[in-house]
Amino acid sequence: MATDLALTSFQLVALQAQWPPPAVVDVRRAPAFARDPTIIPGAMGRLPEEVARWAFERAPAAAGLLAISLGLSAMLADDHAMLRWGLLTYDSLHAWCRSQQTEQHGWHPEALRAAAER
Repeated sequence: MATDLALTSFQLVALQAQWPPPAVVDVRRAPAFARDPTIIPGAMGRLPEEVARWAFERAPAAAGLLAISLGLSAMLADDHAMLRWGLLTYDSLHAWCRSQQTEQHGWHPEALRAAAER
């Protein structure tokens, strides 16, 4: 989904002063960049067709969140039910992010994988 977002230079500077600063990505193709090579300081350049893959590489959890969303869409035809279950799922993930990061659990994927290979 493309979004046109116009910011003044003052608004961009204010956003970049926040932590974490926003990622600014220049998605112009080579001919457009050749016509005007000016780039915002600190911006990253990416080809438009590479942006989705790059975003997943930057935030690997995004793939899981997308899978949850697509799975809910496949399971539930009713938008209200999908929203209700989706919000519950995302709220539970958010609660873990806020308070359970130091949780110690008893399962270890590496040990399970090694046992399965024996």
